[in-house]
Amino acid sequence: MGDFLKNIYWKHVLIMCIGNVFAGMGIGIFKLAGLGTDPFSGMNMAVADMIGMAYGNFQLIVNIVLLIIEIAFGRRFLGIGTVVNAVCLAYITTFFYNIYTGVFGLELGAAGTFGGTRVWCCDLLSGTVDVSDAG
Repeated sequence: MGDFLKNIYWKHVLIMCIGNVFAGMGIGIFKLAGLGTDPFSGMNMAVADMIGMAYGNFQLIVNIVLLIIEIAFGRRFLGIGTVVNAVCLAYITTFFYNIYTGVFGLELGAAGTFGGTRVWCCDLLSGTVDVSDAG
């Protein structure tokens, strides 16, 4: 264990932590916008909502199971970044989502409407037009 800690370049750990904060902010924005997130986070958010469990706790349980599998079959690929991401990212996401909704007063759908408008404009500009033939 001592050799492992000696081989860690702490500047990289700091940059990795900053990256996780930005990733959590982004996932929180996507969750707020209702546009969807990455598949893994989206699946965990949906299942956690379905069973009535907090997103951070559910993702931590899933990640612990995956870490056990990784320790068993791919220990050499496991690093401090993997562990920090697995343990902290969902809680960082929940923290920023709560800031967006509680402090700034943003609501789910307000940003989604903007996103839907943006997608519609991009669709219009790309040359595809949906025409209704109803009457």
